[in-house]
Amino acid sequence: MKLIDRYLIKRLCVMLLSVLLAFVALYAVFDMLAESGNVGKGQYSVATLFHYMLWRLPVYVYEIFPVAVLTAALMTLTRLSSANEYVVMRACGMSMKRMVGVLSAFALMCIVANILLGEKILPAAYRHSDMIAYKAIHGQNAVFSQDGGMWLKSGNDMAQVSTMLPNGILKDITLYHLSEDYRLTGLTHVDTAQHINNGQWQLSGI
Repeated sequence: MKLIDRYLIKRLCVMLLSVLLAFVALYAVFDMLAESGNVGKGQYSVATLFHYMLWRLPVYVYEIFPVAVLTAALMTLTRLSSANEYVVMRACGMSMKRMVGVLSAFALMCIVANILLGEKILPAAYRHSDMIAYKAIHGQNAVFSQDGGMWLKSGNDMAQVSTMLPNGILKDITLYHLSEDYRLTGLTHVDTAQHINNGQWQLSGI
C-alpha cells in the first residue's frame, strides 16, 4: 500500500472514531433517559444504571456502525476537498479508480469488524446488560444461559424463558412444577407472559 493510500485510510479511521464517539454518546444519553425510569425499582440504583449502560456500549456501536462509516467517509472526502488535499492527491497521480478502491477496502474492513462485533462481543454484552437490569429489579433468582435464554426460580418451581422482549414481555416459557424433594410433578408451556403489578403475571397461550 502506497503512502497516499495509508494516509487516506488513516484519515478515514480517525474520522470514523470521532463520528462513532459522537453518535454513541448521543445514543447513550437517550437510552439512559429511557432506562432511568427503572431507578428505584428493587435494587436498581444509579450505579446499576451506569453499569448497565457500560455493557450496552457494544450494542450502540453495532447498531450505528453502518451510518457512522458512511458519515465518516463523506466528512473525510469533504475535508480533503475543502483543504485542497484531494487536488494534490490527483496531481500526484491518484486516479478516481484508485480512490474508489481505497474507499472500498476501508468499507470491507469496517464490514468485517462489524460482523466480528456482532458475532463475538454483542451477544455476551446484550445478555449481561439484561442480566444486570433484571437481577437489580427482580432479585437474584435469575440465571441467563449461553444460548440467550433465561431460567427463573419461584419457590420450588422453575421457569425456562426463551425470549425476553425489550418491553418486558416473556415469550415461549416452560414451567417445571417440582415437589418438596424436587421431583417433577407437572409441566406447563406458556406462549407469552406480561408483568402486571405487585409480582403478578398475565399468562397467555397456556
